[in-house]
Amino acid sequence: MTRTKSIDCGVVVDWSKLQQSPLNARWEIVDRQAGRVDFNPVRRKIAIVGANHCPALAPILEDHTWEVWSCNMLVTRCLDSAYKFRADRWFELHQLKAQNDMDWSWIKACPVPLYCAECPDVDAVPRAVQFPLAEMIANGARAYYHCTFAYQVAFALSLPHVEKIGIYGVNLPQGSMRERSLERASLEYWLGVAEGRGVAVVSPVVGRTGLLHSPYLYGFDYTEEAQWVREQMLGLWNIAQNTDWTIKIP
Repeated sequence: MTRTKSIDCGVVVDWSKLQQSPLNARWEIVDRQAGRVDFNPVRRKIAIVGANHCPALAPILEDHTWEVWSCNMLVTRCLDSAYKFRADRWFELHQLKAQNDMDWSWIKACPVPLYCAECPDVDAVPRAVQFPLAEMIANGARAYYHCTFAYQVAFALSLPHVEKIGIYGVNLPQGSMRERSLERASLEYWLGVAEGRGVAVVSPVVGRTGLLHSPYLYGFDYTEEAQWVREQMLGLWNIAQNTDWTIKIP
């Protein structure tokens, strides 16, 4: 595999030379428009991989009991110790008109089932399938999504075999204004739904802040919690003051 220029959280690779990990599951697309894909073996643990470095992810990528999911251009976050592509499902939940040339190069080359908001032409992207949002909502899933990770957790909960969900490298509490507010809230909602259904949730904490984590308890740690909240609000205020609020729609 050849590495070239840096982008986002990693490097662009020569997709034609990207080798798959032998730990990746075998799969067969059953119904492209309904987003139905059969996997063998069926794995009961789902690892959802984000853009941030997470040491806890490394052993997961070497563990055959985990099914690994990621999204967008985060390919280099899913390379195992041998630099082989370790992922079983991929997600691109932006409209096709929002994709640039680099995005399209990966969409066409993605070697595993690619769940899309808009399913591209099968000849152009043979491994693309429709993300089954309508079916999920019809089956009772609340329509509350502000990031791909929230969609992924909700989709994992629609699979009857899932017993554990791990969130790795998704540092929304330390991200942009949007990530800290809307995206974090919707993802934590779905993680709460998961725990409420008896699905185990793993989310490594980075520093003093993390998903489903606070260093202090309201009331019981009265002074410390109040000071920490003030620090968080000041951080949001500083981000807001330095954010370009111009709406840019492709």
